[in-house]
Amino acid sequence: MPAAVAICGHVVENCAVIVRLRNPNREVTVPGPALVSVVLERLDINRESVLVIRNGTIVPNDTRLSDDDVIEVRPVISGGAFDRDADTNMRSVKSIPRNEHR
Repeated sequence: MPAAVAICGHVVENCAVIVRLRNPNREVTVPGPALVSVVLERLDINRESVLVIRNGTIVPNDTRLSDDDVIEVRPVISGGAFDRDADTNMRSVKSIPRNEHR
């Protein structure tokens, strides 16, 4: 955790954005306030490979995070769309026994 910081004569504890990273799960802190893009840069994370979520909402790079924000950084997982017809067609294809391949 970050050290206490004096702001306008007052001691403020834990002036940092809490970042919950997934895959693997871990939690780090980054000094705040800061833009999403700056937080990711400090953590050496490629913005195009993750989603940044605050309070259940995906936030863009130019979002300013407060020093008391908690964000989640999740990797983007891509895949093809499920095609029900293709799946049905594949099940109807008769497999050829190994000895008939020759």
